[in-house]
Amino acid sequence: MSKKLSAAELKKRGSWRALKRSKDESAAAKAAKPSKNKTAAAGEQVAVIAPELTAPPKPDWLDAEAGSKWDELIPILEAMRVLTCADGDTCARYCHAWASWRQADRLIRKQGITIKSGSGNIKTHPAVTVRAQMDKIIRECGDRLGLSPDARRLLNVAAIFVRSQPIKPKQSDPEPAGQAEVIKNNKEKAAPIQGEDFFKQVAK
Repeated sequence: MSKKLSAAELKKRGSWRALKRSKDESAAAKAAKPSKNKTAAAGEQVAVIAPELTAPPKPDWLDAEAGSKWDELIPILEAMRVLTCADGDTCARYCHAWASWRQADRLIRKQGITIKSGSGNIKTHPAVTVRAQMDKIIRECGDRLGLSPDARRLLNVAAIFVRSQPIKPKQSDPEPAGQAEVIKNNKEKAAPIQGEDFFKQVAK
């Protein structure tokens, strides 16, 4: 049985088969090379490295107000079991945007939603735009962290209720102070007037 010549050898001999053999060799080499985008076959186990469920370090560039929000936010996320060491940037953006929102809101409350320009025209206060932009970032980061009912539903996280006192059996609500007297007076007013009392009431 004759040996199958390679494309290079056929080219040296000037054979017209050299081009076809070259294409066949390229196709065979490409098929043998593993593809980077190849998905795992059925039943094949793929190792997935998940981030550790630990709180990320607090950034030192957060100001006092944003840092205070960080201290309030992190324990909530830890209790929800959704916080990982990979979520530091999202938490920092949320806290920074929240502090900026508060700053813009305070400025609007103090100066109003409109200001007078140099030409005397009335225009919207720039802080209104800043507050709207920060609100968008807060909602975006909050959804990623599970800080809304819809986001928690998507993340399969149970809502957390913090109560300062233990839950007591539900009882019928007592009537507010003075309500019993009001009801009594209303009943007396609604009672039918009979006999001489009726004529006295008409005379009035």
